[in-house]
Amino acid sequence: MKYSDNFKRSLDKVCSDSSTDCNGPFWSMIIEAIADVVRNNGNLESFLKSESDLIDFGLCKEVHENSDQIRETIVNEDISQFPLQVLTISQWLMDLYSRLLLGDKKENLENEIRVVKMQIQKKEKMVAEIQEERKQHLLGLLNPSVLSASVKKKINGLEETDVMLFESMRMKKAISRGVFFSVQQKREHFDREKQLQKELAWLNSLIDSIDDRVAMFELKKAGDQIVSEFNQIIDLEVVLEKTKAELECIEKKQQTVSLLEVENAIRKELEYIRDLVKLSAKRLRIETCPVLLREKPYFNYKTLRECIERVMEFDPKIFRNYRVNLFGKPRVLFVPGIGNSLYDWKNNVILVPTMVPENNPIASVASGLIEYRLDVDEDRVLINSYNQLPEMKNIRSSLQLRSYLIKDYVKWMISEYKGYRVLQKGVKEWFEHEIAPDKNDIYTPAPYQNFALSISEYENLFKQIEEKIEDGIENCSEQDLWIGSILQYQKGKFDISLQMLQALLQKNSNFTMAWYNLGHVASKLMRRKEAVCGFTEFSKRNPQSWWAIVARDHLRRLQTS
Repeated sequence: MKYSDNFKRSLDKVCSDSSTDCNGPFWSMIIEAIADVVRNNGNLESFLKSESDLIDFGLCKEVHENSDQIRETIVNEDISQFPLQVLTISQWLMDLYSRLLLGDKKENLENEIRVVKMQIQKKEKMVAEIQEERKQHLLGLLNPSVLSASVKKKINGLEETDVMLFESMRMKKAISRGVFFSVQQKREHFDREKQLQKELAWLNSLIDSIDDRVAMFELKKAGDQIVSEFNQIIDLEVVLEKTKAELECIEKKQQTVSLLEVENAIRKELEYIRDLVKLSAKRLRIETCPVLLREKPYFNYKTLRECIERVMEFDPKIFRNYRVNLFGKPRVLFVPGIGNSLYDWKNNVILVPTMVPENNPIASVASGLIEYRLDVDEDRVLINSYNQLPEMKNIRSSLQLRSYLIKDYVKWMISEYKGYRVLQKGVKEWFEHEIAPDKNDIYTPAPYQNFALSISEYENLFKQIEEKIEDGIENCSEQDLWIGSILQYQKGKFDISLQMLQALLQKNSNFTMAWYNLGHVASKLMRRKEAVCGFTEFSKRNPQSWWAIVARDHLRRLQTS
């Protein structure tokens, strides 16, 4: 890429004075170059690939003669298997470019479909709960003389009547919208109506026979609630049908967007990222610089993964929120600059500057992830709970409270993780209650925590482990034994989990967390001696950590019980 005059002057100053702010000239040059490619309908992918060192990592040969070698140290690990999807600016731009060509409306419609489907599922669950409650009330309230075997059978089959009611309501609403039905469909509707009226008359007569008037009205109210929920489900189905039709129309047309619109949209998004990078540095009161400087510590992929996994390990509930169901976990955007990570709610990304301030990568990543944690907490449960601490009760400013929580969270991830007691007692106890892993449970890596796997994924993985166990636990690999011990524990098969941990430790006694899990699993099985051995060995091998403090607490209880 040909450097702009403005960037050349800034780069000369950077080479002589690393404190120079060249954020504006850098991004202006990048934005204009990319806009030019898009405007002229050039090959954006090819351009980004040829300039990836500068655009993705801020690598300039004028600063680093061995820039190829530095790039290799940065991209030192496969990012496809990371706990969170990691994108460079180049990858993010290509993703944005593709979406713009299809039209942003497509993505919005897909999100809307997901939301409506979730609402329907919620309504269906509500109906099922009301139906079960109604059934139990009827069976409990009716006089034994009335409650014959045939009546019991009809009560247990009330859901079938509700299905007829739902189909009847659905068809009536469709007719009112002018939907065409065949003669056969109309006949089926007529027959269903006759049967439905008969069943509803029987149910109303049964409810009217109940002596308890309050209970009778409650049962009628339950029926009205079911009708109300059915109405809402049908309305949502109509919305879903229309949205799907609109999405199908967009996909068929492959909506064409003018190159000028695409250029303007990309320019706007790049300027937005530029401003976020600047904000990241400004928060730490340092000069922002997208050019990778000499002697400045920087992230590589391996360190980035380790930091993300640390946060997920020590805050296992971080992705247990409704927004993950709707939009997925946040992505990580690796971007040239310096400063702590921050969360961009608009794009659902954790923005991570390449250079690490104060050589503390975990502090940088933790700052962005706690911002995400607070952003998805729309009911302010976390921040309100934190505000109830004696140390925080007098703080009235939400921004100040948020700032304190972010600082304490970073301390939690760095110092408390290593077993150093730096937080005040009340704050530490709050973190152990609201954030920390369960002290009475095994250590579970993030990819195998209950919420991280769908039911089908969990069952498939469990089946694979079961097949390997059939050939003998002793023949399983270390990784299979480790994963298998966790899955077996989650299934409640503590004896098999213990056997797998013992086999794993026979193969590799330095598998530290296996000793910790051994202590917990043996405790579940009331095998005190083995539990003491597990916690003791773990404490010896990992003496300075929060996990070690927990292990020693369990050890003391076992030895004094």
